[in-house]
This record gives sequence, structure tokens and C-alpha cells, in this order.
Amino acid sequence: MLRILFATDFHGAEVCFRKLFNLAPRAKADVIVIGGDLCGKGLVPLVERNGSFSGQFLGTPFDVPAGEQTEEIEKRIRFNGFYPYRCSPEEIERLRSEPEHLAAAMDGALVSTVERWMSLADEKLADTGAICVSIPGNDDELVIDAALDASTRVQNCDGRLLDFGEFQMVGFGASNPTPWNSPREFPEEEIERRLDAAVDGVDPDRPLLANIHVPPYRSTLDDAPLVDEQLRPVIKGGNPVAGPVGSHAVRSFIERYQPLVSLHGHIHESRSASRIGGTLAINPGSDYSSGTLQAVIVSIDLRKRKVKGHQFISG
Repeated sequence: MLRILFATDFHGAEVCFRKLFNLAPRAKADVIVIGGDLCGKGLVPLVERNGSFSGQFLGTPFDVPAGEQTEEIEKRIRFNGFYPYRCSPEEIERLRSEPEHLAAAMDGALVSTVERWMSLADEKLADTGAICVSIPGNDDELVIDAALDASTRVQNCDGRLLDFGEFQMVGFGASNPTPWNSPREFPEEEIERRLDAAVDGVDPDRPLLANIHVPPYRSTLDDAPLVDEQLRPVIKGGNPVAGPVGSHAVRSFIERYQPLVSLHGHIHESRSASRIGGTLAINPGSDYSSGTLQAVIVSIDLRKRKVKGHQFISG
């Protein structure tokens, strides 16, 4: 029996990443799968003056002495999916006035965080036989790819078919177009082309598993609040309107290749599982902003090519 532990959409919340690897041994996971959107949303400057650090986070100002109190503030910032950034008064002015300097600082924070997370994963997996695979998501900047590829135990399967002997796994991190113009988006035709290219050479006689960030269209895994051209919620009868926002190309891929299990994220509020032909498609959802890990454990009988069950977990 193969046991898969899957979670996704951490958006910089290090507590969720740590919880995943702490859970893996208790879940007796043979394979740990990370579904993309690793990166957080922005920097929180901590300006150093006369041996203390000041700034503002979530609307609350702080001014604390260097040492344990500063480290506690930084921990709280990471907990919420942002990046603490220590700087001088001169540099804070550069961050405000020079967009290219802010972008470079953000890229540095993204890369160093992913490097730290991959080192943590390598350490946690060092004395185990567990497999770990990951992909970037549509919100992840391309600058993190080298850090993902540098891990010794976490395999980046974005756009790749990985062979694990008894089974194969394909990964894909980009999404169909969104209203937010995120870093990794493609038209549906390009997603279809890239997915087909990724499984070129797949062995039909062995189970195929999929780790695809965006869920298939109209699958119950992709229901999200709809927005208009100004990014305002669509309201009908006084209530927000939700609808399917997943990928037609991903659905077509699943219908044609019928992976045994297809793991998805992207839509945090659409925690669900559904069948597309013989494929069990699952989105465990995400509640990263509260520090809650949402995950799913999937049990597979590889010999019979049958999913024996799945269990959603929150904690």
C-alpha cells in the first residue's frame, strides 16, 4: 500500500511547511507531495535605529530592542506568510522610491526562504526512505526554481515526468489566466501542449499520478468567488457569486490520460474530491493565514491500480 501525504498553497506560511514534515512520519507517508504556491506576498521592513527595530505589521506599529523580541516579531511575520526584512533608515527610503530595489529585495527574500525550506525538508527526510516532490504554483516567481532544483531530497516535477519504479508522477505548476496576472499563467492551449509534452513517454502499464496546481474545470475543486474587471466581487441578490474557475485543459488532460490520482490546489476554499472517469481528483484546500495545515492522505494499492481511500486532515 502506497500512502501519499499532500498539501499545497502555503504562501510563505512557514508554520504550515513545518507541520507537513512533522506530520509525515505519523501519517506513515511513503510520498510527500507539495502542490505549489510556496511564496508569500510581501516584505515587512524592520528598520534598525540605535539598537532597536521598528516598523508596522498588520496595522500595528512595533518598536522593540534587538534580540528575542525582534526574533519574536520576525517569527510572527513568517507565520502570516510575509518576509521580515531588516534594513537601515537609508534603505527603507530606497525600498519606497526605487521599484527595482524593492523587487531585488523581494526576490532575495523569496529565494532565501525556499532555500531554507528545502534544507529543512532535506534534514527531515535524511534518515527516511520517503519520496518528496514539489512544484511551484502560479503565484511563485520564476526566481525560486533554482532553489527548488538544488534540493537533495525534494524533486521538482514541474513540467516533468518522474519515474519511481512502481509508479510515475507528472507535475505542472502554472495556471490558466487569472484576474491577478500572476507570474505563471498560460492560455489553455499552451497548458494542454505543455502537459502533453510532459507525459511524452509515459508507460501505460504503470500507474500515473499527477501533481497539477490548478484544478480541472467544473470539478467542485475549482469553485471560487467571481470578480468583475475591477476585481470587485460579483454580487447577486445581495450575495457573492461563486463559480468554476479551473482549467479546461487540465480537465481534458485528466479525461485523456486518466491518472489514478490527480492532486490540486490553487482554490483555497474548494476543499473537495471528485471523480473524473477513473481518476480521483483532490483539492485539500488551504488555510495558511491561520497557520492551519490542510492536507490529505491518499492510500493506493499500486498492484491493483486502485485508490483504497483518502482522508482530509486539518491541524
